[in-house]
Amino acid sequence: MPQDRRYRFFIDRDVQGPIIAVVSMYWGYCLLSVALMLTIWGRINSINVMKVLWACAEMDIAYQRIDAGMQHGVVGSDEYGEMNPNRRVPTIRDGDFVLWESNAILQYAADKVGNDKVYPRDLRARADINRWMFWESASWFPSCYVYLVEIGRAHV
Repeated sequence: MPQDRRYRFFIDRDVQGPIIAVVSMYWGYCLLSVALMLTIWGRINSINVMKVLWACAEMDIAYQRIDAGMQHGVVGSDEYGEMNPNRRVPTIRDGDFVLWESNAILQYAADKVGNDKVYPRDLRARADINRWMFWESASWFPSCYVYLVEIGRAHV
């Protein structure tokens, strides 16, 4: 098929979570593909939200982001508290499945799309990735919190 193609995107919010439909035109033939799109709650200046957005971009995962946290509020609502009892960002919804904690979201997203390049199936390679993800959340981020959150966020 020719490489020249045009896309139209639309979102139908009346379904169980947003749906993205892509209509591709190839020499007059119309191909329709429909896939569930992730909904991501979080503000753009949260490092944990940023890493989820970066991963989605890297793996070509369609998403809809809803501003939540800090100046946007939302996390204090009862509805958000039911999704995420910690009331922090990010939180995702994939159909009827809800997940919070950025590193868990990264692992889920890579497994969902089957991206072995980003998150390999080989147990030793995966364990090495997990080690660094756990280290990041348990050691690196807490030690950099003051700089990243108190100083760095003011410039984002």
